[in-house]
Amino acid sequence: MQVSIDEVRRLNRNDDTVFYSINTIHKLRLWDFPVIDKAMISQDVVMVSYEEMINQATDRIQVSNPVFLYPLPEGKEGDEYVTLFVSSKHYLAEYCEKVVLSFDFINRIVEKKDKLSSNSTKLLTLHSFKGILKRFNDVEIKSEDWPNICSDLIQYLKCLIEEYPFLGYLPITERKEFREKSVADTNFAWEFYIRFFLDKWNSKDYVVKAPNLSKPFHHMDWMGDFFQRDNPFWQSYLSVNGKFRLHRDVRESIYQFWKEWIE
Repeated sequence: MQVSIDEVRRLNRNDDTVFYSINTIHKLRLWDFPVIDKAMISQDVVMVSYEEMINQATDRIQVSNPVFLYPLPEGKEGDEYVTLFVSSKHYLAEYCEKVVLSFDFINRIVEKKDKLSSNSTKLLTLHSFKGILKRFNDVEIKSEDWPNICSDLIQYLKCLIEEYPFLGYLPITERKEFREKSVADTNFAWEFYIRFFLDKWNSKDYVVKAPNLSKPFHHMDWMGDFFQRDNPFWQSYLSVNGKFRLHRDVRESIYQFWKEWIE
């Protein structure tokens, strides 16, 4: 299905995939697009996802297969709402973020500020979480299947935290004690866990089991959990002050090594 929409503007002049317009509830209802996630309502902004940009002019776009991400707000026919038009190829990560953070068991471990304090019970910042989820934008998936991958991710994260409680909320004393011994709750470890889910899901393994984090890891004469701080495997990745030096290429190689071993 191809649809032409008038009176639109680019949200950012350097981005030709995101547009906005102001529309009345009456006009939005007349569009009658399919609704992806009927369980969530956005009260401030109406989100429309499209598969392909067919044509665009100064104030007009033609797109294929547009859908409302959420049900329309309740309101009078003349009520006006900002309407965002986003490419499904670039918005799945933000959709997953919105859905996943609506669950308290995840929301309570994500810090909204830029940094984690030493006394924080949070495990990763919102910025780090967003960065991890950006990989979802590489998934080839139709918009109508977005709720499915989010639902599978949420179930996976629930199982992961139930099996390994140190990945959920812990009182600050317990959290500090755990961090002295392990890096299994750090942002790069979380990146591994979520990438593991995504790789499995992409291979059509939709019921993804939590990885066995208790699997004994052997390195030289040492044996223990992979993410233990005293694992000699980590020594070459530590700076003189004991902090990890894990740039993108290093993280990638360690993840591929961990994934192959954990499977």
